[in-house]
Amino acid sequence: MKTKVENEIEKFVKANLPKAGEILRKKFKKVGVKYTKSHALDVVTEADLAANRLLLSAIKKTFPDHGIISEETAEYKNGSEYIWVIDPLDGTLNFSRGIPIFVTMLAVFRNKELIMSAIYDPLRKEMTFARKGLGATVDGKKIMASKNNRLSESIGGVSSVFKKEQKKLFDMLVDSEKRVVAITIGSAGANGMYVARGAIDWYVNYNPRIWDIAPNVLLFSEAGYKVTNIAGKPWKFGDQGIIAAEKTLHKRLVELVKKSMK
Repeated sequence: MKTKVENEIEKFVKANLPKAGEILRKKFKKVGVKYTKSHALDVVTEADLAANRLLLSAIKKTFPDHGIISEETAEYKNGSEYIWVIDPLDGTLNFSRGIPIFVTMLAVFRNKELIMSAIYDPLRKEMTFARKGLGATVDGKKIMASKNNRLSESIGGVSSVFKKEQKKLFDMLVDSEKRVVAITIGSAGANGMYVARGAIDWYVNYNPRIWDIAPNVLLFSEAGYKVTNIAGKPWKFGDQGIIAAEKTLHKRLVELVKKSMK
């Protein structure tokens, strides 16, 4: 269902996310780490902060009543009908090391229901976009989920932050399946772009951070995957993790993920 406000949001996203991406593109290989957060590999660069400033300023100017959750700044407003979730630079470690795999991404909620998401690759100048009920696209061309329903000989996308649960999942995959490839490329959004277009068959991320998860959730569901939280329940605002796959394959992944968390 299209509304006037949501049409305006879509127009805004398609105009401004590339602007944030252009900041990243111009600063790539030209700026270093500005500071670290929780550990030495959890880094922030001036590019993160500059892209964040651009998006926050533009959102506040155009939609002053909307709430914002950003990886770099907490701007959440209780009671806001619309909430923006932003990761101005997803793949910061890659970016800081000169690895050309990073994106800028966002998701928009209305009354805590996902209605829109977008991931922009600044180097390829390519946008993956989804709007609830209207499908997922890459630069306006419709994309579809992988139809692979077998875990054996599949390709999966996983988080680059290795948790003990993820190690147990890998061990079970090695023990129970003939051939499975799990890809981690240092950016949840970059990974998600290829899952959404069916190049990667499934996706598991134990990460609790909403800005790493929300943009992918809508892209995956609108592309045609079954998408749940890490417990296998319908994903909702504030949930931890994500599992996405064709429905039969999804059931198998939920079984393995639950075992990995015991």
